Amino acid sequence: MDVLLKVDLNEFLTPKSCSLVVKQLIKYIAYNTQQIPYTYDGIAKQINCMKTSSDYLETAQQSMKIMKANRLYNEIKNQFNNFESTFKSIEEELLKNHENHGLKEIILVLGTTLLCPKLIFRIQIPPLSQQAKHCDISTRKSLCSLYRHLLKDYDKMFSKSIGPTNTFIFLRMEGKPSSDWFVPKHNFNISGRITSIVFSFNTPTPFECYTCETSVVKEEVVNEAQVVENSPTWYQAKETIKGFKDFNIEGVSVFSMIGKLSK
Repeated sequence: MDVLLKVDLNEFLTPKSCSLVVKQLIKYIAYNTQQIPYTYDGIAKQINCMKTSSDYLETAQQSMKIMKANRLYNEIKNQFNNFESTFKSIEEELLKNHENHGLKEIILVLGTTLLCPKLIFRIQIPPLSQQAKHCDISTRKSLCSLYRHLLKDYDKMFSKSIGPTNTFIFLRMEGKPSSDWFVPKHNFNISGRITSIVFSFNTPTPFECYTCETSVVKEEVVNEAQVVENSPTWYQAKETIKGFKDFNIEGVSVFSMIGKLSK
């Protein structure tokens, strides 16, 4: 069953701004489906702070508690790196394949295995502007519009609590990916028995936008949910992102424990 969520954006999207919108949407999904215990940006800040203490943690005389905390922290960092590699690869595909609209859709399948999915999110990529790909157009406005729709439709998206599980990420695209992070996935089908949340972005038509500062909008493009059976080739991220909780050791958060050592 598909739940179609139309997101109205008053600004057209460039490859760069589209990658930012997609990135924020994936972060939002990860947090609100309990795949990560804190906001993604909060985790990123903690990890970046802890990088400065890595040499200390490796050389200092460590108690068993600190050694366990360091091991759990490394597991979290590995999943964070998988997120970052995925974001980087998606941005690369949008930047290099926007002229022929090569990247059609990004799909997140949450569940223990692909055979037993719990929830599916489909992000449809609208036509992107080619004329202003190097211009800074109101990305902030697009993100504000996105967040308004997410808050309005929150109950439709996250009515089902699934807890930490695996996240399999796919691209549906024409041609081959530019990076090796995504590999071909043959005979991939989306089960109609599982709820799919479909994000469809309504944007002004790119060819009607003359400059970065002004745009003339005569009509809007409405991207209805596409029929997956007629889709181009599927590509799967070579690493599965594993959801995690905030590990605690004797009631103390791993982040807090290692964070104190880095000061």
